[in-house]
Amino acid sequence: MIGVAIISLGLALVPLAYTLFFSYPAFTQILIENTEKEAVRTGSHLKFFLNIEENEMKTITVPEELDRKIREEINKFQLVKVKVFLNSGKTIYSTDSDDVGKINEENYFHEIVAKGNVYTKVVEKDTLSLEGEKVTVDVVETYVPILDQGRFKGAFEIYYEITEAKEKLEDLVFNSTVVLFTIAFSFLFVITVVVVLLTKNIAKRAEMARLLHESEMKFRSVAQSAVDAVISANSHGLITHWNKSARVIFNYSENEVLGKPITILMPEQQREIYHNGIKRYLETGDSHVIGRTVELQGLKKGNIIFPIEISISSWKIADEVFFSAIVRDISERKEVEEKLEKSYLMIKDQQRQLDLELEHARETQRFLFPKTIPSRPKITIAHKYIPMEKVGGDFYDVFNLKKEKLGLMIGDVTGHGISAALISFMVANSFKQYAYALDSTEMVINFTNGNLENKLPLGTFATMFYAIFDPATQSLLYTNAGQPPGLVIRPQTQEILNFNSDGPPIGVFSNQVTNYKETLFQLMPGDKFLLYTDALFEVVNSKKERLGIGNFESFLQKHYSTPIDELLENIYDFGMEFSEQEGFDDDVTMLGFEILRK
Repeated sequence: MIGVAIISLGLALVPLAYTLFFSYPAFTQILIENTEKEAVRTGSHLKFFLNIEENEMKTITVPEELDRKIREEINKFQLVKVKVFLNSGKTIYSTDSDDVGKINEENYFHEIVAKGNVYTKVVEKDTLSLEGEKVTVDVVETYVPILDQGRFKGAFEIYYEITEAKEKLEDLVFNSTVVLFTIAFSFLFVITVVVVLLTKNIAKRAEMARLLHESEMKFRSVAQSAVDAVISANSHGLITHWNKSARVIFNYSENEVLGKPITILMPEQQREIYHNGIKRYLETGDSHVIGRTVELQGLKKGNIIFPIEISISSWKIADEVFFSAIVRDISERKEVEEKLEKSYLMIKDQQRQLDLELEHARETQRFLFPKTIPSRPKITIAHKYIPMEKVGGDFYDVFNLKKEKLGLMIGDVTGHGISAALISFMVANSFKQYAYALDSTEMVINFTNGNLENKLPLGTFATMFYAIFDPATQSLLYTNAGQPPGLVIRPQTQEILNFNSDGPPIGVFSNQVTNYKETLFQLMPGDKFLLYTDALFEVVNSKKERLGIGNFESFLQKHYSTPIDELLENIYDFGMEFSEQEGFDDDVTMLGFEILRK
C-alpha cells in the first residue's frame, strides 16, 4: 500500500513539474519569438524611410519622416525606445537624444548583428540592457540588421515593453499551477481512498470465501451486505438466494421471488436463450456467459426493462449444480454513454461542416489563380503554389496584355487560413481593376494601394510584385511593393541579379506617403525570371538556423542550367530538406518564366 501511495504521489506531481519546467519556459520562449518577429517587421517597415547611400563611411541618413513614423509606432505597439546604428556601431538616431553619437563596441553587435543576424535578449525590470542602461520595465531588446543588396549598412535597436504580457503569463502559470496542484492532490487523495477500499474489499472477499466454506448461512449474511444484487438459482432455474440489493434493483421482496423461476427477471426475448444455454451447460459443461461479465437487459417488477451488467458463476454441492449472479443496474452509465455518443456525432457533424466550408473557401480562392497560363513562343512559364492550410494568403496571376505583353503578379497577405484567403481575394480583385487598363506597373500598384487604404483589418497588409514582360523587346517593367526581391538567373554570365524591394506593403500607408517606382530591365535569351513569397527563405531548421536569402541564392547558383519548371520543384525540395519537417510554416508560392535560347 505504501508503494502504491508513493507511485501515486509521483504521478500527481508530474503535471506540476510539467508546468514549471516545460510549459512556463515554452510560453516565455513563444513570447520572446513573437516579440522578435514583430521587431523584425517593424524594422522592415522603418527601413523604407531611411536614405541608404553607397558611401561606405556614411551608409545611412535619417530623414525627419522616420522620426515621425517611429513616434507613431511607439504609440501603437508599446515600444520603449528605438535606435538606428551605422555599420560602425555609431548611434545616428535615438528616441532618447542622449544616445546619439555613442558607439556600440559590444561583441554581439559586430559578431552577430553585423553578419546579418537578428539578436534578441529579455531584460528584466531594474536590470541593465545589452548597452549597460538600466531599464524600468520588462523589455525585449532586439537588434535588427539593415541590409542593402546583402551588405550590412547598420541596424535598428528596438525595445518592446512586455511587462503586462509577462505578468499575464506569470498569472496564467500561477493559476494553472494552483489548479493542477489541487487536482493532483485530490487525485492522490482519491487514489489513497481507493487503495484503502480495495485493501478492505480484498480482505472482505477472503473472509467471505472462508465463511462460504464454513456455512451457507454465513454466505447469506455476507451476500446481504453486498452493494450489487447477489442472486442464486439451482439447476432447475429456481431462485434460492436473494439479497437486499436485489430487492432494491428489481423491486421484488425476498418472499416474492424465492422458489420462483429466474426467468421472471428476464424480458421475454431472452428467456429462450437462457433455457438453451442452461441445457447446453448441464449437458456439455460449455457456456458463453459463465465466468464472464456481460451486458443484458433485466426486468423489474411492473414489467420495466432496464440495462444490467451481470457476472455468473457456478458450483456443485453433491451432484447438484447451482448458479450465482452478481447484477448491477447500469442505467445511469448507459445514459451517460448515450449522451457521449450524441456529443460525438454532433462534433463529427460539425467537423464535416467545417471541412465543407473550407473546401468551398478553397474552391472560391481558385478564382484568384489563372485558369490557363498564357503561352508565348520561346517562353516557358512555371508556377507552384502550396498553401499551409486548405486555403492561404498567397496569390498570383499570369495574364495577357495589349501588344502580346504578359502581366505577372505575385502577392502575399499577412497570416493564413480563411481570413487571409478572404483578404487576398479582395486585394487581387482590386489589382485586376487596374492591371488590364494600365500599362504602367507603378500606376497599377499606386491605384491598388489607394483603393485599399483604410479597408484592410487593423494589423494586416499585403505585399505585391507586379511585372510586365514584352516578348518583342525582351524587356521587363516592374514595381515591388514589399515583396522579396525578384531574381534573374543568367546562365550566360553565371549571375544572380537581384531586383531589390523599394516600395512599402499595400494597404499600410496612404499614397501621399508611399513612393512606388517602376524599373525597366533588359532580359537576355537564357534568362530565368523568378518571383516567390517569403516562406522559402524564412524556414528554420531544428538548430534554429534560418535558411535566409543568402543560402537561397547560393542554391540557385548551382542550378543555372536547370529548366524553370524543374527549378521550382528543386527549390521546394531544398526548403523542405533544410527545415527537416513535413511542411512549411507558411504558404509557399513561386512564379517565373524562362526565355529559351532556341
